[in-house]
Amino acid sequence: MHIEKNKGVSLYLSDPNYKLNDIIISSGIHSSLKVIPAGPVPPNPAELLMSNRLEELISELKKEFDYIIIDSAPVGIVSDTFLINRVVDLSIYVSRQNYTPKDMIETINDIHNNQRLTNMGLVLNGVEEMAGYGYYSTKTKAPYNK
Repeated sequence: MHIEKNKGVSLYLSDPNYKLNDIIISSGIHSSLKVIPAGPVPPNPAELLMSNRLEELISELKKEFDYIIIDSAPVGIVSDTFLINRVVDLSIYVSRQNYTPKDMIETINDIHNNQRLTNMGLVLNGVEEMAGYGYYSTKTKAPYNK
């Protein structure tokens, strides 16, 4: 998918002249799947994400789409995820077995226990599937079906 870097959320949030149709692009995967790129990296991302313009964007998107998925930066790298939390209905924390550092589990537990993300769920990718019966089994990678 070709994503233009000269338009996206950052421009919409920083310039009231941008409209929703100015930043939405076709995914090329399915006619109903649209994408809004992040846009150019602004000098003040936290300030933009705290603006009322974000609520306006989500409100407009809810009129057009059944589901809105926001892919944010990893928790702990930047504060973006916590700043957009106010406009989401559900937060999905994605981790991968044998890749995500174990100390991140403490961070995940802290986020969950202190309800820092709305309706937080956890997806653990790359889990080996156990097959067999009783004490003996074989390990296989969980199947991936498109």
